Amino acid sequence: MSADSRFQTATRGAAIALLIAVGLFVTHKFSLTVGRAPALAFDDALATVSANLAREGRLGFDAIPFHTLAFVSQNEHFFNYGPWYFMFSAAVDWIFGTSYEIHRWPHLLGVMLSVLLASFFFKGRDRAFASAIYGCGALLSFHYHQWPMARPDIFGSIAASAALLCARLMVTSGARLWPALGLGLSVGMAVTNHPIVAALLPWSLAVIVGAAWVEEPARRWGAFRRLALSWVSGLAIPGFGLIAASGFRPGAILNLYLLYPTFIRKVGPTFGFWGSIDHHLTFVGLAPGRAQTAAAVLLVLVAIDVLFFVRRPTPAAWITLLPGTGFAAYVLSLGVFRNTHEGYEILVQLLFLWSITAIIVRMAHGLPALSGLALPLVALMMIKSQPGRWETPATLNVPYREYIDAVRADIPESARVQGEAIFALGRRNWVESAHAAILTERFLPRFRDRLSPDFLVLLEKEWEAECLHAQAEADPRLFVPAARGSRRNFGGAFNTTPWLFRDSSFRLIRIVSAPPYRSTLVYVRVEPETGEEPRPELAVWTIEGLWQRRARDRGYALAPEEEMLVTLPRPTDPSQTIEARARSAWTTALAPGTYLIEVRGARPARVSGCVVASSARSVKGSNDILSSTPRFPRGLVTYQVVDHPGGPIHVGLLSPEPAEEEQVLGVMAYRIAPLPIMSKGKEQDPVPYPAALLECLNGNGDSCRAGKR
Repeated sequence: MSADSRFQTATRGAAIALLIAVGLFVTHKFSLTVGRAPALAFDDALATVSANLAREGRLGFDAIPFHTLAFVSQNEHFFNYGPWYFMFSAAVDWIFGTSYEIHRWPHLLGVMLSVLLASFFFKGRDRAFASAIYGCGALLSFHYHQWPMARPDIFGSIAASAALLCARLMVTSGARLWPALGLGLSVGMAVTNHPIVAALLPWSLAVIVGAAWVEEPARRWGAFRRLALSWVSGLAIPGFGLIAASGFRPGAILNLYLLYPTFIRKVGPTFGFWGSIDHHLTFVGLAPGRAQTAAAVLLVLVAIDVLFFVRRPTPAAWITLLPGTGFAAYVLSLGVFRNTHEGYEILVQLLFLWSITAIIVRMAHGLPALSGLALPLVALMMIKSQPGRWETPATLNVPYREYIDAVRADIPESARVQGEAIFALGRRNWVESAHAAILTERFLPRFRDRLSPDFLVLLEKEWEAECLHAQAEADPRLFVPAARGSRRNFGGAFNTTPWLFRDSSFRLIRIVSAPPYRSTLVYVRVEPETGEEPRPELAVWTIEGLWQRRARDRGYALAPEEEMLVTLPRPTDPSQTIEARARSAWTTALAPGTYLIEVRGARPARVSGCVVASSARSVKGSNDILSSTPRFPRGLVTYQVVDHPGGPIHVGLLSPEPAEEEQVLGVMAYRIAPLPIMSKGKEQDPVPYPAALLECLNGNGDSCRAGKR
């Protein structure tokens, strides 16, 4: 072996070694944050589907058992997304157990799988360098820009990566029918996984046409028919899989796909074609304008590449044409699909990186080797010197398990619960509140009481907008059919449960407050009470990683003040605002800390309301709100937990009732006291406790002090 060959082998090995090192560092840092950040969101509840599939072999979504667009059940056959991601995630759940930490790992595993597929896409002497360039770019994108969530979006990127590999094999190898079948299979799995990637259908058909076009003119039509037949056969397999996952209800799937665009046009933002693309690219994670500029430059390069290929087809062009045209097709399709989500931008990032890598490889002249060694070195330095997107939030957030355990502490596993879906992981009898109400609205009154839940769990952060908007006479989240009651139940979402379950009453038994979720309220079903209810239990998470569980007995009385004004964006048009006035309002000055606010009425409330706490008397947006808590009908006392920065605090009761009708006796604030720490107040020694004990082993007389040098 010549010296030049040995050098080439060494540099390729170094590129792969550096890529592996970057992967290990990213994996290590992800393992440190995955249990705390990013914060749990509504879409994370989809982990329930994977968990059910792993434990019971059932592709069902218990927390949301009814599809409101397709108007069919989905607790046994879930088809809002294809089954492929859930099968992938269920395998991870089956091996490692059920938790949100486990269900975030498929996202990183999907990025790594895309890197592996890319390593087979790039061939020749620059394969190792191309793998290092794309792999490090993808891992950096994950570490600094992506939101790992228990959603199927990552599987679209996996399937698109497989489609690129199959397309490359189809246009460069002698055996073309099997790659064409794989291309159809990959594209079909991507599209049935989520229709956001529907642009891959015309893209893959264009690839089939291009592969046939490079044949001799007499053979083009025959080549196209053979390739197209294999491609369609591949598409049919995941199509049948989606129908089977739906419980063989193709009509329901059709309803979903036809009604969803209408739904988005009705409730989504009113963007034009280019405005929608621009809005999508803002979610990529780069500074304003950078993603748009980079995408525009790449689109121009792709257009030039296509024009040159049409004039003079060359086999060398395929390496840039395939990912470049895939990127162009997907980005342009976002102008039609106006709904935005960070999950949709994963494929934007990966296709962009794949296209740039292909351009570097095609340029050759030592550029792939230089980039394949330089980028991993830069990536390593970045990862070690600059924290990832979720490293800082993870130091402030409560661990998922601590939070969920605190919320579900008093709720038996067999109890019927209506509450936020993120708490439903591993609970079959837990149904998301809004979807449960949609179902129970349709039941006759005599059936409602037996279907009343045992517990209600309300996450303040999720319900804040609905609570406040309802009091401002905006569109409430839930409706009551006109045939069986008022079309709009005045008072909004928080009057819905008492209206549906007329003979039921719920008492607040626990408030869990933890960053970044603010307060979660747990109610238990009880017999209607006229007397004073006991104070709820508390669980307040601190930066020290402890739960504070009691409030001081001595409180601070708030004095009445003029009305509080709350100004919020209108739900149907954020460019306009609506106003809600709290005619019953109180204020005082408090030191910084966490407080239990108690709003005491003279008689049980007749309608629902919202208790709002703010540092300002005039609230100009949700950022000014410290806490907003529902006040249920029949309630005598309303409690809320507030993290107060110090200074004036203003508490207002938003209610459709006049202030004189509310008859509020008073408002008190009780500071929530920390749990005692045995070492508090003592001199802290830098020597760890075990080391201090061992030092005493060799000490003598007064020279040995436990915990001292």
